[in-house]
Amino acid sequence: MNECSSCWVQTPNTANLRLNTIQSCVCLADFHANGDYKLAIGDFGTEKYGIRLKIFKGFQVIVDNSLNDLPSALISFNSENVKPNPSSLALACDTTILIYKNLKPFYKFAIPSLEINKDEAEAWRQVEAGLINAAQLHTVLMELLHKLGIMELTTRSQKFLSSKETDREKTLEQCLNSELIHQSTITCMTTMKRSSSEVTAIDCIVYATEYGYVYCIDTQAFTVLSKCKIPGVPVFLHAAGLYDVDYRIFVSTRDAEIFKIKRDMKSVSDPIITMTADIIGMIRVGKQLVVACTDKTISFFAANGKCQNKIKLNETIRSIDTLIYEPRQYIALLVALEREVI
Repeated sequence: MNECSSCWVQTPNTANLRLNTIQSCVCLADFHANGDYKLAIGDFGTEKYGIRLKIFKGFQVIVDNSLNDLPSALISFNSENVKPNPSSLALACDTTILIYKNLKPFYKFAIPSLEINKDEAEAWRQVEAGLINAAQLHTVLMELLHKLGIMELTTRSQKFLSSKETDREKTLEQCLNSELIHQSTITCMTTMKRSSSEVTAIDCIVYATEYGYVYCIDTQAFTVLSKCKIPGVPVFLHAAGLYDVDYRIFVSTRDAEIFKIKRDMKSVSDPIITMTADIIGMIRVGKQLVVACTDKTISFFAANGKCQNKIKLNETIRSIDTLIYEPRQYIALLVALEREVI
């Protein structure tokens, strides 16, 4: 242990750093393509200080930018066809992806809106024209809710339906002052190589939304390349392959199901894996998909969803990740437990 201790950096007390974040909002990035990786964190803040994007060089904060919304995912990616190729950052906040290049804000990508149901739009038009009242609007929207589901309704309709009957008139006035738009928030994000598997090759950004849509976007033009729908709320994403050749995107949901999206798919209805406990982590180690659950198990699956192995641990699993050491071609699974990392 003493011989290996020089390989590790002792971190300072987290209470002194005042960091409040989750695993999906932490990443490493080589911003200057010189091998000097820096730690980037989407900090949720506390009651005393606000939401921030912080970038560390060692233990020193070199970037400290304020954010308007809570982040849900943070990734580093390559978007330039040059060598050396410096990394950029993509930070998902609510319905936007904030792009940072050279440690500075570069672009704000707003995710595309979804099509509004015609009957819902017509109901709101009639309210605005004074043709129907709040009670009649509520009846129409309730019928659409039972027919389509909550995720197919706009945020305005969801807010109106969630109001109490005594507050319905007041809520209606507030709703009429907001834009009628069908847009979802981003839940998770990852990257996928565009046409080359080289480490420094150009990436696509893959992100998923609360309403079950998974998008691939071009990191040079920031346009949507593809979109696929799954029946669930995505939590974890893993992309394998090349976008321009062939790829697989694995999506885990809040219902402990895992879906596989192949090239040119527009929708997926059936999961390839269904777990018996909530999923708290999903990664790829070699050719195996590794899934950690709240029942203290780690399962190993082939790409077709067949379970190849399952391990039961004695302690609660907090998170999992992949350790890649290229000089020795090591690929390992890291498991963070309640009191240790294995």
